[in-house]
Amino acid sequence: MAEVVGFLRSAGPSEVEELTVIEEDVEFLLPKELVQIESASNKSEAGIVAG
Repeated sequence: MAEVVGFLRSAGPSEVEELTVIEEDVEFLLPKELVQIESASNKSEAGIVAG
């Protein structure tokens, strides 16, 4: 978003005002299939490093 605002400011005479309506702090969890893959990958990497 900051790049778009920067572009608009450089495009010519205009006034750009930043407005915050809602602060969002939503977190999305990975699907369980990806968590399982990541967990398996981390375990195999740990085995390689320790071995």
